[in-house]
Amino acid sequence: MKNLLFGLMATVLFGNLSFGQSLAEKLKDLEETSIKLEQDIDKFPFESIKSDNNDYDKNGLELYNAIKEIDNIIKEQKEKKADYVKVVEPLIDNLQSKLPFRDLKLNENEQLLFDSFIKNIDINTALVKAKLYEDFISKNYKKQDEVKNMLIILSEIKYISYDAAKRSRSLSGWESCVDRCMDKTFSNYNAVDWFLFIAGNPGRGVLQVFASCGWNCW
Repeated sequence: MKNLLFGLMATVLFGNLSFGQSLAEKLKDLEETSIKLEQDIDKFPFESIKSDNNDYDKNGLELYNAIKEIDNIIKEQKEKKADYVKVVEPLIDNLQSKLPFRDLKLNENEQLLFDSFIKNIDINTALVKAKLYEDFISKNYKKQDEVKNMLIILSEIKYISYDAAKRSRSLSGWESCVDRCMDKTFSNYNAVDWFLFIAGNPGRGVLQVFASCGWNCW
């Protein structure tokens, strides 16, 4: 995946990009910009996560709300000393089933964008990086539906990163433990791991990781 060529011209990629620089050149410029990004969560009130440049941004919000619902499930069932496999897993599965199933098969345009985005990915700056790539897509693609899956990925990563950043600032021992557990999981991901995770439906994947971390941290 890392060895995909970025030298394809925009006109080859379905004629969807504006003329001028090739997609490869634009992505190289974007990658250089993204290396310098810093993420100060205090500068990102919750309302600012939503992007008018992303027609599929509701997907990230649905995932965020599901994470909050899992918070409640974990706390409630822990207090009841419920059995995780018999009681909690079915509740999590039911919650996951409410999220739309997506088999995120990336087309050629999306694969190029994804390979660029995933370089040097860091959960601690993923929110600002995702917003940067949303802006890039908005400026360079006339039809968002042709990069729909990439926009879904960016939306979900934004909200995951926001939730992780908020947890890292929490004074709660449980919140901090969950943050460390999830950070340890995702920080070990390489480009292939991220691709498999995202292509295999990131919403459901992150809920499974979060539920496991949340239960073990209580």
